[in-house]
Amino acid sequence: MQIPDGHAGEVWTDVLGWFQGEVTIGEDGWADFKCHERSVSIWAKKDARGREEYGQDTKEIEEGVKDL
Repeated sequence: MQIPDGHAGEVWTDVLGWFQGEVTIGEDGWADFKCHERSVSIWAKKDARGREEYGQDTKEIEEGVKDL
């Protein structure tokens, strides 16, 4: 996926924690963001402001999915 100009060299991670590892945005703005099969990942800059708020409801979501 291509990210807008100005992000080259940034390190991004999956804020939900489903996919482990880091992705570095290339000089051309392209990066390979991965996601496990039948899952979802939300990638954001590793030190982005507010990213600690993501995933706080993950346990509630997991419990809800089990009830389906």
